[in-house]
Amino acid sequence: MEGMWYKVSRWLTYNDLRNVRRKPMRAIRDEIEELCSYGVSEVVVVDDPFGVNKRAFAVWSIVDELDSFSKWFCRLRPDVVLGNELVAYLEGRHCVCEIDVLTGSERLLEEHASWDMEEADEVIYQLRRILPTTLHVTIGLPGETVGSLRETRAWLRMIGLPAKITTFVPYPGTTEYEEIDKYAMFGFEITGYNCLDFSMNDRSPIDRIPWQSSVIETEDFITLRNEMVEEFNKE
Repeated sequence: MEGMWYKVSRWLTYNDLRNVRRKPMRAIRDEIEELCSYGVSEVVVVDDPFGVNKRAFAVWSIVDELDSFSKWFCRLRPDVVLGNELVAYLEGRHCVCEIDVLTGSERLLEEHASWDMEEADEVIYQLRRILPTTLHVTIGLPGETVGSLRETRAWLRMIGLPAKITTFVPYPGTTEYEEIDKYAMFGFEITGYNCLDFSMNDRSPIDRIPWQSSVIETEDFITLRNEMVEEFNKE
């Protein structure tokens, strides 16, 4: 494996996270240094640890100290940044930040998130002034309409940052999958699908989706989705 490019992913459930907290910091540093020895040059630190595990700051310090990394990324939700010392910590770091704002629709944020548009705008302002910053937006949330998609599109144009556009997929094992029944109130239902056919990180146009909605036609959604991917997904 040495000398080859490869990518390693690890999904943590809450129970997993509690186990990670018990791992000695020295062991975490050893693991990161071992990855460096194989030529790994990028690392991603994902959102939730900053809400439930302050030791993530120590992990960030380890990454920041190792010259082997060409760059490292953090993906954060607005609620993780609000009222946190995170912004002060990140200032001056060699880091790229992706803010998972979820949607640019105030109505959908009220239904699916714990922050509002004003708070999202404030977090974006705080982070983009100190770090290279991009956005992550999920479209096709239960209750999505042509109007809310256009609202999100207009908001992204106003913000003017690159954005990764992904389609809502309730993967088995996630909270979204476990709560599928509640989405009936939005005129939303899951169709039979193989979740492996739908990648959350796929930036290419799509011709199918794993759900049906009574408030937006599938063809309209796919057309708008692909236009937004073309406009906002920038490497």
